[in-house]
Amino acid sequence: MSLRKTVFVIAFLITACAAPAKPQEVWRIGKFDGSSAEFAGGSADKPVTYAIGRDEPGKFWFAFAPTFFPSGKENATNAPRSIQFEVKQDASSSFRLRV
Repeated sequence: MSLRKTVFVIAFLITACAAPAKPQEVWRIGKFDGSSAEFAGGSADKPVTYAIGRDEPGKFWFAFAPTFFPSGKENATNAPRSIQFEVKQDASSSFRLRV
């Protein structure tokens, strides 16, 4: 076997044997199933701040979140929502937000 084929076979085996790293979930609110059944019903009557690890989606994150256009008025019902979370791993990693 030539040196070129040997290098290719070794490189292929290393690639085939190395399992791709599974993405580690940092936090989640609800299930990613296209349904909002696990969230609180109605809409908030005050601004919403959801704390990961403390709050429950069925009580503190609402299935309905109205918004307003720039010409509209902000009120407690359509106020921005915020999510508080802590990243306990190397912050130089890349992250993906799936909404």
